[in-house]
Amino acid sequence: MTVITVADGFNEFIKFNVPVNEHGDGTGKAVVVLRPVKPDARNEPSFNTEFHRFTVFDMLDYYAKQVGLVKQQQIQGAEGFGKVDMPWSATMSRFAIAAAPSFY
Repeated sequence: MTVITVADGFNEFIKFNVPVNEHGDGTGKAVVVLRPVKPDARNEPSFNTEFHRFTVFDMLDYYAKQVGLVKQQQIQGAEGFGKVDMPWSATMSRFAIAAAPSFY
């Protein structure tokens, strides 16, 4: 299984080959390390595989769009560096929320 982690204020993290455990004994855990978004840094997702970074970034964009995520708001202090390419947010677009099936 692959786990994609997003959180507002942080860059994305993608963990490949996460073990799946249906027994509930805690052996299927995945450690995730999120890096804060910085105005003067290359804000790219972190990942734990030897794929080319553009392959991973394309995959991340594909799944984020499928789920209906939106990009994070532009950070303060980025004016001197130009517009920062912001990571995906944990927020879903209004369209995605409206299209989501109801389980209630």
